[in-house]
Amino acid sequence: MTSIFPIHISSLDQVRELDVSTYDGIITIEDTTIREPFRIQTDEPKQLILRFDDINQPMDDYVIPQMNHIKRALDFADKIEDGSLLIHCHAGISRSSAIALAVIAKRLGSGKEEEAVNTLEHINPNCRPNRSIVEMTDELLERNGKLYKEVNDKLSFTKWWDFLIDQIKNKIIEKLYDEFRVILYKELDITLDQFLCFFHEDPLENKLLSAYDVGGIKGFKSEFYRKIYAYKFFMIKRATNETFKPIELVNFIHDEQNKRLKIELKRNYKTRKKKIYIDPNQLGFGF
Repeated sequence: MTSIFPIHISSLDQVRELDVSTYDGIITIEDTTIREPFRIQTDEPKQLILRFDDINQPMDDYVIPQMNHIKRALDFADKIEDGSLLIHCHAGISRSSAIALAVIAKRLGSGKEEEAVNTLEHINPNCRPNRSIVEMTDELLERNGKLYKEVNDKLSFTKWWDFLIDQIKNKIIEKLYDEFRVILYKELDITLDQFLCFFHEDPLENKLLSAYDVGGIKGFKSEFYRKIYAYKFFMIKRATNETFKPIELVNFIHDEQNKRLKIELKRNYKTRKKKIYIDPNQLGFGF
């Protein structure tokens, strides 16, 4: 069995920034309406250009993937032998992943469809192979529906969508943490790590994630501010060595929240001057 050579899947934006000279071959899959096509200006690495759109059924003014596109990609990959291959389309998710799967499945051979899909997912975790290309690849390689079934079971739209949502959620939460790093430094003069460590007995990160799942960004911020007020309260009591009742903490947090809401309302309130329109035709002049 021929070994699978290194395969890299990329988007068009990413490939424009890569040092393509490190690859032995490049398969460029581009939209038929592309304005600025990506072209290698030298003889090496070798480049195959495939022009078709990311669709699964015929549409006016668009080119649907065809069996010949897959055959050309596989023939090109065979010529690269054990070298490295870069495959890219516009987004690096659908068409490039499907062509990469065709190359992987052929290299692994029949009966290794599950391994082929797992390999693709390892190379490109956010892959969602074009369904039409997968169907034709299954037929071309005589896999009797096994390759298509593996893709459908493992890389369904629902799973891909869940992955995408998780990625977006992680980005948002990362941005929120950056925002609160500044707030913690200004208000409490401590770092985020110090703040999280203070609540180690009742892990704050888990509470913040739960708050985000329930209330989104607003829920995350509200929970974070509650912990900031709790930290302030504990520091005040620690400095004076006072004992306190739980209701005191609840009241303190409530009062601090009200103060913050009043400040935010005042900040967001914008006075608007009412414009008075005077119709000159309605002015009466007595002479």
